[in-house]
Amino acid sequence: MSYDVGIIGAGVHGVSAAFHLARRGVSTAVFDRSTPASGPTGRSGGICRAYYTDAFLAEVAREGIAFLADFGERTGGGQSGFRRTGAFYLHGPGDVRAARETAARL
Repeated sequence: MSYDVGIIGAGVHGVSAAFHLARRGVSTAVFDRSTPASGPTGRSGGICRAYYTDAFLAEVAREGIAFLADFGERTGGGQSGFRRTGAFYLHGPGDVRAARETAARL
């Protein structure tokens, strides 16, 4: 067999890239030295957050959360197990301006 793209690593980033490429008709293979999610992805607490002071990270995180929330509809598969639970952040006085700007963007 031959593939258009080979992805090294079957963690969350590798399988996500493979999913999106395959969905666009790109013949894709994923290679991992062990099993899927056998590295840091498998040891993750699975926390999803969009509270980042960096605007790009916040937007990417927000899109990822939306994808997980609608996982079954977007993939044609089962549910992701995603649940919204809320969050609580504490900031010192020096972070007030950045925290307000971040919260407004969210």
